[in-house]
Amino acid sequence: MKTTQIASHNLVKQINKSIVFEAIKNNGPVSRAQISKETGLNKATVSTMVSELLDASFVHEIGEGKSSGGRKPVMLYFNQHAGYSIGIDLGVNYILGILTDLAGNKVEKTLMDLPSPQLDDVLEQIHIMIESLIEKAPESPYGIVGIGIGVPGQVDQEDKILFAPNLKWSDVNLKKIIEDTFQIPTKLENEANAGAHGEQLYGAGKNISNQVYISIGIGIGTGIIINQQLYKGTSGISGEMGHFTIDANGRKCSCGSRGCWELYASEGALLAAAHKAKIAENVDLEFLLTEAKKANPVVLQLLHTLGGKYRSRARQYH
Repeated sequence: MKTTQIASHNLVKQINKSIVFEAIKNNGPVSRAQISKETGLNKATVSTMVSELLDASFVHEIGEGKSSGGRKPVMLYFNQHAGYSIGIDLGVNYILGILTDLAGNKVEKTLMDLPSPQLDDVLEQIHIMIESLIEKAPESPYGIVGIGIGVPGQVDQEDKILFAPNLKWSDVNLKKIIEDTFQIPTKLENEANAGAHGEQLYGAGKNISNQVYISIGIGIGTGIIINQQLYKGTSGISGEMGHFTIDANGRKCSCGSRGCWELYASEGALLAAAHKAKIAENVDLEFLLTEAKKANPVVLQLLHTLGGKYRSRARQYH
């Protein structure tokens, strides 16, 4: 019975500390009295939780606030530099890495081409990038607290890559590989789901309950937010709209199906059409964008043709 009571007491304490921390993070600079008023926690509890957060370096005191009578209150603010995190966007032909503080502010950004999708080659580049970002992190009490990786493929509930068709990967436990190497907690997510979650927290989806995020690159991915929560379905792999069939007799897709949406509307589809048209010896997206801005008639016709085919197929599918 005593063990249960201790566990319950510790749980309540952690919940109260979380409430106080969120109040400071979201409303700071804020006083202890304001926290008590806004959260409904008594002043003694707030004072205890604040002391523990100060000792842990998650909160700092900053000067004095205005007084409504009596002693001026000491203001509290979230120490966003208590630690840092690393985010990796793994594409089919690139790796993007960023270093952020605990408030999500970007500290460093690095981008490298990915000449080969072979697993060993990609792992080598990811390791180089993570090591570089760790070295660039400022001194802090907790150092690098976590690594998040967005991948162009299906990720299950245990953060294991089930299938990444454009990388030609299956059953890859990238999370374990990274954690074993760097001893840092790592989270893996489908890149479109990660993008949707990021927009919900910091971008265009902030304060919007329901949204659909579409990521168009070499392939097409979709992240779904319902009631401000990322919807992943029972299997964890919902939102693979890029592999919806829009032409049952269409080309074979890397996923094994035919006529998938991303074969007609993605960056990969555009580049494939450009190579087939032999517009230039070396064609990439930047080249096509530059030529389109110059009103290159061949490139404009390619964009028009590709867009027209997609709209026609989409109407048939609809």
